[in-house]
Amino acid sequence: MRFDASGEVWAELDSLLRQRWPSKLGGSLKLDATCVDAGDGDHFDSVLAFCTPRMSRRVFATKGAAGPGRPIIMRSRGKKPLFIVGADTAKGQILSRLSRGRTIRFSQILDENYYLQLCSERRIVRMSRGRPVVRFERLPGFRAEALDCLALALAGRASSSRFNLLDDGLGAQSANTGLMRFQPRKQSSRVHEKRRLADFRRSGANEAIAGDATPAALSHAMGSTLATSNALFATYCPVNLTTIRSVMDARRRGRTKLRGNG
Repeated sequence: MRFDASGEVWAELDSLLRQRWPSKLGGSLKLDATCVDAGDGDHFDSVLAFCTPRMSRRVFATKGAAGPGRPIIMRSRGKKPLFIVGADTAKGQILSRLSRGRTIRFSQILDENYYLQLCSERRIVRMSRGRPVVRFERLPGFRAEALDCLALALAGRASSSRFNLLDDGLGAQSANTGLMRFQPRKQSSRVHEKRRLADFRRSGANEAIAGDATPAALSHAMGSTLATSNALFATYCPVNLTTIRSVMDARRRGRTKLRGNG
């Protein structure tokens, strides 16, 4: 199925996502983030086509992934702009909130069928390779759209209030919540050093030679394979501090000469 920007369903959804609602406290409210399920293989490309140009409005194409210990939401490592929702993590948080009674607010217009779907799965513990693993299983004969939508809403809330998901950087995982914290990359005015250690050793040798250091003194200062070279060990140990200081002085003089020539 190819995404059609003029499609009635997609156009209606886009209009809804732009909508604002008046607040009793003044001003208006808008959607902070939206998660669209792309897990259905028949509509995967269509969902990506709709969400990708709207990512700046925090409209994310998502796919649920089961398993314990997953972040509630994180960006996929693939090339496509897909976000992975830790389904078991989200459902575990929902059940924990429901058990406390007052941590989720529900609309007064929801009917009994919504709450039946909300309780359509049970949390069980099974042994896997000798270790207990928490899983969620669907109760026979129950639909679970309400539970899945609430899990996506929780993931959207997490993306809105805690993360910068548009950044590719990775952060540390919270042990208490199972959430992956993303930090935006800070722009630095300093020039980042790209030279390697070998480049520094090479430039140091050039500076020392330009500063009139002898090859013997330079070899003594830069010897580094003592464990495999008896000759280097004999010349480098014990360290002759006078020779090292003379090479450092030669490097400083050579650095001055090279900068002057440049």
